[in-house]
Amino acid sequence: MKFIRLLLLGEVWSSVVGKGVALSNLTLFEFNPTSSVRFERIVNGEPAKMGEFPYFALLYKLISTNRNTLCGGAIISSYWVLTAAHCLDSNPQKIFAIIGVTSKELVTKENVNRVVLVKKYENTDYDIGLVKLGRELIFSKYVQPIYLPESDYEIESNAPGVVMGFGKTDPHGTKTSNVLRKLSVRVAPQDECFDGIVGESFSEHYLCTYNTNNGPCLGDSGGPLVLEDDLLAGVMSSGPEVCANPSVSILYVNVAHFREWIEYNTGV
Repeated sequence: MKFIRLLLLGEVWSSVVGKGVALSNLTLFEFNPTSSVRFERIVNGEPAKMGEFPYFALLYKLISTNRNTLCGGAIISSYWVLTAAHCLDSNPQKIFAIIGVTSKELVTKENVNRVVLVKKYENTDYDIGLVKLGRELIFSKYVQPIYLPESDYEIESNAPGVVMGFGKTDPHGTKTSNVLRKLSVRVAPQDECFDGIVGESFSEHYLCTYNTNNGPCLGDSGGPLVLEDDLLAGVMSSGPEVCANPSVSILYVNVAHFREWIEYNTGV
């Protein structure tokens, strides 16, 4: 099974061994991409209600005058949004966020003035990043930060969760959704995460959900995997080349493994 890694290729660093990630290994650096982003990543699902996911952020990255890429993210404070590293660019002026909406027609753009990536971000690892907004958000019924797990948080297999995004609703189509869509999922055991994936190497910093005939697709990268009580468990990273393929899991970066790095860079 061919697997789309949803990666921004750039400077490669050696990987870290072990579950926890030390602060010394996760320093801020200016990313210098050498190729464009490949976004191949909700099919079906259902529309979200206004205010149902007040922590969701829609992120755009400008590629050219009339072309951009689409990703999701999660608000973690009044200034910071957590997303996938491959959704970002070293130039913050190419990225903007849309906050607190469930429709692309109801938009207020938020500028970004800083991008933070893990220094050891590679093609298949540490796919997590932070963007700092250009102004402080005013929290309301429709704009709220999500809860972050502690660094020792363990996610139980089969735990129920929800994912959301503005990505494609047809695995064979080209258009992304005009409305925010949600989908209920369940966390799969770690030893089943990489079934059906050939020729790739992923670390234990990833977790996954079972894939069915419904699932994330193009434009959903970087979006949150949320467990009960609005706890941010994962950041959507990778999926099968053909969306909603039951034989291949959806991969997420485990947020708990990067909790100290998040606090170090954001104070959150």
